[in-house]
Amino acid sequence: MVEIIRVEYHDGYEISWGATIFEGKHLLESEKIVGVRSGAIKITLGQVVKSSGRYGPAQGALGLVTKLSIPHTDGRTMDIIDCIFEADMSEPRLFIMKLKDLEV
Repeated sequence: MVEIIRVEYHDGYEISWGATIFEGKHLLESEKIVGVRSGAIKITLGQVVKSSGRYGPAQGALGLVTKLSIPHTDGRTMDIIDCIFEADMSEPRLFIMKLKDLEV
């Protein structure tokens, strides 16, 4: 289970920070980004998403969100979603994507 600790706003995105909880205790030493929202679209850490086919994986390919970042920080622009896609179920590949690269 994830507890939302705080919410911030950056460049029109709602960024949710949280910590993983088990039996009432935080499992992580520090909080991390657990959700990103832009308008009606929300992506969460651990969510299964589909590729739009616009960039990287073929349209409809399934991927797992492994990391979320704040827009325009750490050398990123709007490519704030790290996803692992498995083309043939044997070779997982990391893609760093934008919200418009996914079908949600």
